Amino acid sequence: MFVTHGWWMLSEAILWMALLGLVVWIVSGLGRSRAPERGDCQNTGAVLEDRFARGDISAEESRERGAEIGRFHTKKKKVSK
Repeated sequence: MFVTHGWWMLSEAILWMALLGLVVWIVSGLGRSRAPERGDCQNTGAVLEDRFARGDISAEESRERGAEIGRFHTKKKKVSK
C-alpha cells in the first residue's frame, strides 16, 4: 500500500513541476520584445546615419549603403496611380 501511495506522490510532484515550468516559460516569453523587421528601412537609415556620425564607417561606405537602402525601400513601396 505504501509503494502505491509513494508513486502517486512522485507523479503528482512531477506534474506540478512541469506545470510550474510551463508557466515560467510562457511568462518569460511574454516579456521579450520582438526583433525589428529586417526590411525596416527607416530604422536602417537612422542606424546608418548614426554609424557615419560616430565615424564607424566612411563617407563612401555610407553613400554606398544608403543607395542600397534606397533601392530596397523603393522595391517595397506599392505604386498607386
